Amino acid sequence: MYGTLPYVACLLFKRDSVNLTYYRYIHRHGYRNHLYEFREEYEAMRVEVRQDAGRNLPYVINRQGRRLYFKRGTSVDKIERMYRALVMEQDPRSPHRYLDCTDEAKGYTWVDAGCAEGYTSLEMVEEVDHLYLFECDEAWIEALEATFALWREKVTICADG
Repeated sequence: MYGTLPYVACLLFKRDSVNLTYYRYIHRHGYRNHLYEFREEYEAMRVEVRQDAGRNLPYVINRQGRRLYFKRGTSVDKIERMYRALVMEQDPRSPHRYLDCTDEAKGYTWVDAGCAEGYTSLEMVEEVDHLYLFECDEAWIEALEATFALWREKVTICADG
């Protein structure tokens, strides 16, 4: 329903609509949170969730080989889904991609407001001069501190409260 009616309406009345691509996708695949033709590649992506015994926190190894920690008590299944979505949204084909290359952040101060797990900030931590991470969900702070422990001198974590 979500895709069929708008898809048919666009075909009949607005064949040049920029939304037609999305409606066509929804019509074929059903409504999803991520309306990308390449979504299936990430659904099949293997994600290995590990446990840090010292911190008792779950983490994954990101593309640069760095540990990305998640909130205490988050299920393995949820971490797998979250990580796939994070990587997919920063795919070069995604309209949600922040930077084409982390070199673009070289020498700058990066502000990540509502950073949650800090995925994007972790990708550019080596390039930036300083990171300011803002997160109002206190449950993420422990994971952020673990993720950015190696870069304490250049990362400021700002929590609400």
